[in-house]
Amino acid sequence: YRVRLVEALCQRFGIKYITEVRDDQKQGVLGYGLCLDSLHGNSQARFNAANWSDGVVIIDEVEQVLWHGLNSSTCQSNRVAILKSLKTLIQNVLGGSGQVYIADADLSDISIDYLLSLSGVDLEPFIIENDWKPNIDGSWQVHNYTDSTPKKLVRELEAHIAQGGKPFVCLSAQKPKSQWGTCTLEAYLKKQFPHLRILRIDSESLGETNHPAMGCINNLNNVLRDYDIVLASPAIETGVSIDLRGHFTSVWCIAQGVQGENSVRQTLGRIRENLPRFIWVAPYGFNHVGNGSTSLSSLLASGQRLTQMNIRLLQQSDFDAVDDLDTGFQAESLMCWAKMAVRFNAAMVNYRESVLAGLRAEGHLVMDVSPVSSTKAGKKKSKGSPQAEELGAQNALMAAITAVRDQNYQAECNAIASSQDFSDSQYQTISKRLVKKPSERRSLRKYDLKQRYAIPVTPELVLKDDQGWYKQLRLHYFLTLGQQHLAERDAKVARLLIEQGQGSIFIPDFNRAVLGAMIGTMKVLGIPILLENLERELKNTDQDLQEMAAIALANRCAIKTITGIGLAKKATPIVIIRRFLDKIGYGLQCIRYQSQGKKRFRVYQLVSPEDGRMEVFQRWLASDALRLGTSESWLDNDLSARSGNTQSVDSENSNYVQLCLNV
Repeated sequence: YRVRLVEALCQRFGIKYITEVRDDQKQGVLGYGLCLDSLHGNSQARFNAANWSDGVVIIDEVEQVLWHGLNSSTCQSNRVAILKSLKTLIQNVLGGSGQVYIADADLSDISIDYLLSLSGVDLEPFIIENDWKPNIDGSWQVHNYTDSTPKKLVRELEAHIAQGGKPFVCLSAQKPKSQWGTCTLEAYLKKQFPHLRILRIDSESLGETNHPAMGCINNLNNVLRDYDIVLASPAIETGVSIDLRGHFTSVWCIAQGVQGENSVRQTLGRIRENLPRFIWVAPYGFNHVGNGSTSLSSLLASGQRLTQMNIRLLQQSDFDAVDDLDTGFQAESLMCWAKMAVRFNAAMVNYRESVLAGLRAEGHLVMDVSPVSSTKAGKKKSKGSPQAEELGAQNALMAAITAVRDQNYQAECNAIASSQDFSDSQYQTISKRLVKKPSERRSLRKYDLKQRYAIPVTPELVLKDDQGWYKQLRLHYFLTLGQQHLAERDAKVARLLIEQGQGSIFIPDFNRAVLGAMIGTMKVLGIPILLENLERELKNTDQDLQEMAAIALANRCAIKTITGIGLAKKATPIVIIRRFLDKIGYGLQCIRYQSQGKKRFRVYQLVSPEDGRMEVFQRWLASDALRLGTSESWLDNDLSARSGNTQSVDSENSNYVQLCLNV
């Protein structure tokens, strides 16, 4: 969808998008548009910043563009090259007679200071600030639903449609497995209102052959007037202006805590007409960056410590490239990443209040919608009361939407499992297309699953993968059966990052990619020992568990940085064990109570998942035995493509190193 937004900008500026000029560089000699992902020499743009001097650079939605370049997964494999190109471009333009124009509804000093620091030139930026605020007649009426779930909002949305309303609905999720995502609500509303025209706009529909939403970004105002209900994902949260008037009757929003708080506010503003807004915002966000810290110094210091720990682990494996590793790459980019990260983390802590405070600061009137509670003063509602009827209606709605979600999601899992098997060449060709058929998208997913797990793709495998099975299995594998391959795996990851960055690494990417510190932490806390004795009975009073808890609690901050697990200061041994076991898909169950004097203790036992993971582990072991570190398909494919090296290694005769983490 970023491509579509840039294409729309190119139309407004009268220049061409990169795909129109890539085969004839002469056509782009006076300029072209491209996404930040393509700002490097290996992209379709074959971009060379040295060729651009004294020109004009325009960055719309600069806050999100820079954050995308600094933190998104789609930029990770070329992040260092992109940041190098960006710095050279800004230096060439601002160091000469060129100009840089940036724009954003939430422009901050962070972006301005970052671009100035990249330029290395002492400049005074010319800032045009739009400080206009609507008067009482021009401000939005924002109806804030304070319930714990968006059930009431969706019920009232349905009633609004039944009364002839034409809503524009902003959602923060898309996938069929999401209860409040675009796919599920589209299916539910089509069932309730089969006579109405409903348009779903998300990253998949925008790039789906023959879908009504395909290519609509450049012509939104004309397209939307043909629909009674529009469901939009964050694909159009910024960069578009819907100036259609007299068509929509309201704007609705479900923000589940995924987007930044400023993104939610900008989503609400896509419809320019002053219509009533109805919003449900999650009380707390569940996304965070780094260790989730809201302190700039803490985030940077913890990241540096984790980097040094990972480097020490690599040194133990005799990784000879460590000495040439540039961990100080672009300090200004790391600082910008950290400033934006702590801002994002801070908004996630009180997500709902952050969104509402921003809306009030913009001059809008926020009114709370009273929630419906199931009990009051400890008493049940009387059977025929309005509150009881409303609660019953909301529960019925929840059940209906859940049924639609489950049915559609199961159908999607079945379709992926039964889709055509792609060859390597088919996968490479079709994955590069911006527009794909649903059948092609499913075949791409099936190919990825086969590469990941090396077992037949079934609907159950699709479901488990969506639930995070792969991450659990990789940790479990390197913690147990595949521990002898961990050092080589992390060495290959580091080698790939060094090659991609030509000797430099971006610290946040490096820390996310290697697993040594995570596995080492779990070993220090004795998790592998617990896995070896599934019959053992566990109690908070066990001496060895208390010693483990003391180590964990003494290193709470480090554990949060390394594993993402936050521990309360007085967390019990059982709570700590459960948090770590959850990382690999294991659990704990209380099997009985035991009395000791006047005290009564719970006795627990590990619950081993019966999910077929051992078959996957055997496939991975066989792959790693043939060639060390190849059980991770994306890593092996990327390195092979870059080096052409397919040499086999006899793992039984190789001198692998067991990494050691000292606490």
